[in-house]
Amino acid sequence: MPGNQKGFFASLLDFSFSSLITTRIIKIVYVIGTIVISLVFVGFLVEALNRGGGDVLAGIIGAPIGWVLYMIFFRMGLEFIIVIFGIGEDVRQIANRPGAGVNISPPPGVDYPASPPPSGVNISPPPGVDYPASPSPLPDSGGSLFCGACGSALRPSAKFCQSCSAPVSN
Repeated sequence: MPGNQKGFFASLLDFSFSSLITTRIIKIVYVIGTIVISLVFVGFLVEALNRGGGDVLAGIIGAPIGWVLYMIFFRMGLEFIIVIFGIGEDVRQIANRPGAGVNISPPPGVDYPASPPPSGVNISPPPGVDYPASPSPLPDSGGSLFCGACGSALRPSAKFCQSCSAPVSN
């Protein structure tokens, strides 16, 4: 999306949310938040100094500690937002990459049963879940659903497996 970013006001009025402004304005939000938090704690310190007595010591010790804690949590909140937006951008890039798809094959070393267990074996699937039948050919492809060499899912028109480059037999 960096190549086709809209302007600020176009993004602000983008009701499809295809162009995001949060990552563009987060620095401004941080500066404004820092100023507001600092002014609040300066106000607390001035008020403590005006009251006198034990409030002076509490203000001198408490205001800086409170300021640091508020700044830490404010910064952590903004960093969390940036991380979430970064994850969203990474997922979008992965989804838009050529050949992106969902690999539904089992992980290496895991062999899911192709049929229900023999009678007498006390294994039952969760309610509403049946054991999968062996992979069947895709309706129009004439080929198998999975690669015979590595077990990865195949596209209907695939001539070679995308995972291991093995030729697909029709």
